[in-house]
Amino acid sequence: MERNKLYEAIKDRVIEIQKFNLADIVRDYGIGINKASMIKDMLVEDGVISEYSKEYGRKVLIKL
Repeated sequence: MERNKLYEAIKDRVIEIQKFNLADIVRDYGIGINKASMIKDMLVEDGVISEYSKEYGRKVLIKL
């Protein structure tokens, strides 16, 4: 999937609030779970958030 304005907006928000929650992304941006999941995968690929861990969930890897 191409990185677009929506991806950049979500990335900026995740970095700003230092939290990633898929349900929040779906609700706040009015997108479906599949699209939100693809954006999550791109954020992991780009090193913005970590892979899921039972212990920590997902961590935001980029600090302000």
